[in-house]
Parts: sequence; C-alpha cells; structure tokens
Amino acid sequence: MGIQQGVLGAVAASVMLLLLVGTFFSYQDHVNTSQSFDQLHADISTMAHHMQQWSAQKAALEAQSESPSQGASSTHSPVEAKGSPETKRSSSESSASSASSGPQCSDPSMVAEYLKRFGGKLPLQSNIKSVTIDVGQADTPITPTGDDHFVIGFEPIPVQYRGNQDKYGNLPNMLNMPFGAGDCDSWVHFNENNFKDTSSFLEVNQNAVAQRLDVLERNNYGDRESNKVSFNAHYNYLVPVIQLRHVVNLIPNDVELAFIKLDAQGFEGKCLMGLGDTIKRATRVMVEVTVTKEQFYIGSWTKQEVVDHMQKMGYRLTQEQENTYGEEQNLYFDKA
Repeated sequence: MGIQQGVLGAVAASVMLLLLVGTFFSYQDHVNTSQSFDQLHADISTMAHHMQQWSAQKAALEAQSESPSQGASSTHSPVEAKGSPETKRSSSESSASSASSGPQCSDPSMVAEYLKRFGGKLPLQSNIKSVTIDVGQADTPITPTGDDHFVIGFEPIPVQYRGNQDKYGNLPNMLNMPFGAGDCDSWVHFNENNFKDTSSFLEVNQNAVAQRLDVLERNNYGDRESNKVSFNAHYNYLVPVIQLRHVVNLIPNDVELAFIKLDAQGFEGKCLMGLGDTIKRATRVMVEVTVTKEQFYIGSWTKQEVVDHMQKMGYRLTQEQENTYGEEQNLYFDKA
C-alpha cells in the first residue's frame, strides 16, 4: 500500500508540475494585453489555491508511504483553512526535507515545449522599457518605479505572497508568483521557520546558530531563548520551483532586464545555476550571501563562490552592503 501511494504521489507531482508550467505560460493565448494579465492573475490565484491543497495532500501521502503504520493526519496536519500547504513539521519530514536540498529536475523539454507553443514572450504593454526580477519578496517587495517599469516577484511563503497580492496585486505592471526559484523545475520541500525571514529550502546549519545568537544578543535583539526557537522550522511543505532562465526568456528582446535581486536564504547559488547564461541580459544583479566562517544554511554558496561565478558571467563586484549585524552582505554586480 505504501509503495502504491508513493507511486501515486510521484505521478501526482508530475501532473501538477505540468499543470503549473502550463498555467504559467497559457496566458500567451490572449490577444489583448490588459485582459491577458487580468487572466494571468486569476489563473495564478486559482492555481495557488489548488497547489496549496495538493501540497498538503502529497506531504500526507509521503508520510504514509514512509511509515505505513502511521496515519497521514497524525504527522501532517493542515494548520490553515482553504487547503494551505502549511503543514506541521514532524521528525518523519526531516529526512525528506534534507534530501530535497538537491532537487531532481523534471524533463526540460516540457518547459521548452510550452515556450514554443505560446510564443515565449510576456505580453507587456508597449510603454514598458525595463523589467526587474525580485526573488525573495518577503513583505518588502520591489515595486515598479514608474509606468514603464515591470516587476516579476517570487515569494514561496503563502502568507507573505497573499499579503503582497493584497497590497500590489492590482498593479498592472507587477506580477507576483507563489513559487521559488532554483536550478531545476521541480517540487521542493520548504522550511518555514518561526522567524519567517530565515525560512529556506535549505536546512539551518546548527553550527552557525550559536554565532548568530551571540551577534543578536550583543545587539540587544530579543532574548537568546526566543531567538533560538525562531530558527526552528515550524512548517514544512512542498513548493513549485522553476529555473529563472525561463522567466528571462519571456522578456521581449527590446525590453531591458534592469535588475535581478536574489535573496533566497541560502538558495542563491541554485538560482544562479538556474539562470545560466541568461543572467547576461541583466544590467545589474544583487545576491545576498553569508559572510561568516560557518554558512548559516547547509549547502549555500560562499561569498567567494558567488563572486567567482559572477566574474565568469562577465560581471564585477561594485558594492557590498552589510546586513544582519554584519553576518550577511548584499553583493551588487555590474557588467564588467
């Protein structure tokens, strides 16, 4: 029974990923630009709802498959109404989450086929001159600087995605996506921590937690015990992840890709891999990195690895901006 459910879960994952990418590109069928984006927003809203329902169901199937004697509801209890993916984290999820640090790629021809079918370009209004890609919007997303500026944002945490939609979803030149970005087109387990700003596809490195706690304590940021608990994963759920190269390729050739922001809590290296050579279209790129001896997330790229990669892509480091009391930096790159 457990094996059958595991197979069922795998099949469901393939079908839902197909629907996900299909929905993402299906708006190319629309002729009128404004109608196109109205429909796209509606499609994404509907898709997000079904995605959330399916995510909780698949997590339950996985738990039941791993522990046949244990009921799915006992280890994966939905905690929000309307099919939220936010499910309580359990010990049985830890191994699945750890394994997800290297997501398995889906068939890339599937995405290529959709690009070919729908023309492969965003139906931007004729006045749009530049585009920004904002990965890791949290609750402070980049917003359009003018009518000729378009922003495509990514935020996998449901409550923050919904908050951004409530505030900015009516803007005609801003598109919020309830997805993650990475090096594969796949469904990946996401750890939503008690302190949402540290949530990540990667596990927190416990060896680095003590140092972070020391820094916070020195700067009178809360009490140590509360801060320690804040780094724990409170929920674990599946999130659709896509390669940013597909998004870049959607931008019309006569529109500037002005800025890419990658603030993905340790997953920035995966985002860069998913961009590939398409990153070269960007005028400027910002990548957040941890600059302490121990990386805060297991498997994240070091500052030097990011700098080396960006140099290979033809960029030079032009600005370093400290944050988190010097534990992290925002690195800004311009074309060399």
